[in-house]
Amino acid sequence: MRKTAAPGAHALGALLLAAGAAIAAGLVLGTLLNAASEEGAPVPAGTGKAAAGLATKYPNDVGLAKDPDVIFADDFESWEGNTPLAGRWNNVSSEGTGRALIVPGAVTATGPGKSILELACWQEPQKSTSAGLSKHLGNYDNANEGLGEGYEEVYIRYYQKFDPGYTPGVQNHGSLLGGRDLTRSDSRWVGMADTTDVASQGYYSACLQPYGGGQSRQPFHWGFYSYHCDKPGRWGDYFKPIKMATIDLDRWYCLEWHLKLNSAEPLKADAVEELWVDGELSIRKDDLRYRKVPQLKITFISLGTYYHPGLPEKYTAENPIKVYYDNLVIARKPIGPVAGSR
Repeated sequence: MRKTAAPGAHALGALLLAAGAAIAAGLVLGTLLNAASEEGAPVPAGTGKAAAGLATKYPNDVGLAKDPDVIFADDFESWEGNTPLAGRWNNVSSEGTGRALIVPGAVTATGPGKSILELACWQEPQKSTSAGLSKHLGNYDNANEGLGEGYEEVYIRYYQKFDPGYTPGVQNHGSLLGGRDLTRSDSRWVGMADTTDVASQGYYSACLQPYGGGQSRQPFHWGFYSYHCDKPGRWGDYFKPIKMATIDLDRWYCLEWHLKLNSAEPLKADAVEELWVDGELSIRKDDLRYRKVPQLKITFISLGTYYHPGLPEKYTAENPIKVYYDNLVIARKPIGPVAGSR
């Protein structure tokens, strides 16, 4: 298993492969061990539906990217071919057995926009495969990036669709969020796995990914795979949904992911991680510890797919397994689905 990642500016594909190599042996075990975890805190009255967010002020998201509470946004309309504008993303993984492409499409027939992100991967015997994008939300590689310390709390909204040819049940890790303690020279990279005590390794990470489907006893649905300080074992923690949001292929879903880090001075277990699917609360945990020191912030995000060895042979470079993204927004406040006629 890969235990460390190369320092400096590393490619997203290498990061995902390093993370996945360690995760591979533990995904099924971790899921089974943690499927019996407590449900998230009961949903307070009136919170099953997401509150009105920033998007309500900007029909079809027009002007939303310039809102003072928005940290970053990408509707994938301004890319030059398959290359983002300079400074927008830190890494784009489009090599080996995976690629990131901008293709024609929209969440609905009326938009917004005419382009979407496609992450495509294909099988190679006994090898993992990945594709995706990553961005630093604060200093991440080193303390001299000039990006600031990062954030205590973020909301991330994007639309996601699984291609009609997707196979539910394949082991697929998804988008990552996390940070590193740059006061240490040995802090691990976000996404690194096989760690019982993340605090001792100077990092934390959370992943939003599909679970179940195929031969699993569970339906195809979204869940978190989180490396927090109190997780029970070597692998990421799965939080049982309050309301399981099942996934249909070839259908767009609006996902909004909220992460608020816990208090560090004094240390409390009050971090919050939540997921809304199409405006409905699906997962909520509010008793977590993602850090023990205040300098550990939210400084990294990726949109990605990672598949363990064993992807079905039908997935070739000419016929890859595909997942689509659109209308990404990262903000300090709740965002909500795209407003307007959709």
